[in-house]
Amino acid sequence: MSADLTDARMRVRVQAPAIAYVATELWKGYRSPFRAPGEASPLVFAGFEVTNSEIGGGAFAITPRMVVEVCSNGLVITKDVMRCVHLGSALDEGEITWAADTQRAALEVIKLRARDAVAQFLSADYLEAAIRSLEATAAVELSEPTTTLEHVAKRQAWTEDEAAAILDLFVRGGQCTAGGVMQAMTAHAQAVVDPDRAAELEALAIPAMELAAQRA
Repeated sequence: MSADLTDARMRVRVQAPAIAYVATELWKGYRSPFRAPGEASPLVFAGFEVTNSEIGGGAFAITPRMVVEVCSNGLVITKDVMRCVHLGSALDEGEITWAADTQRAALEVIKLRARDAVAQFLSADYLEAAIRSLEATAAVELSEPTTTLEHVAKRQAWTEDEAAAILDLFVRGGQCTAGGVMQAMTAHAQAVVDPDRAAELEALAIPAMELAAQRA
């Protein structure tokens, strides 16, 4: 779908349109700010995101990222991330200096783990289970949506501009639910110019939904 390269990170996003789930309950009442009503296009596609540090201080990671047909919003399941710390990065004083064959063996393990992670994230069973795990929380109605969004914004340290934009998208989306908060955040992330911040907001969308549901 896309590839970004910043001073600190490489990010590649992959979508598998052949692997989809009809998430009617998740999009009930949702009006996409970009396209048709959510109920008219309730498909969610399987996918994943690959990230890698460009400065040697991070880790290689593969994270499941589902894509919503109606608006191209990305739903990132951070709890299932596969992360591998770089053995080849700069070592602190006192750490072991890894031999070349040790590093090769470690890289082979990473390749095998990546293969297994991708196979799982691009399976129909995983996609269905992930959507079903979101549905109950997404359906929680918000009695005081403005106050709830202010609470979530404070907990997640949104900027004033981000909070205003997300509130606007929440209202336009028409879902006065915890799921509506998630939708608004993923929609806003698409308009953020900085790829790293856009990815951060996308990754915070499901936790934001959970915070909103707890506050309801």
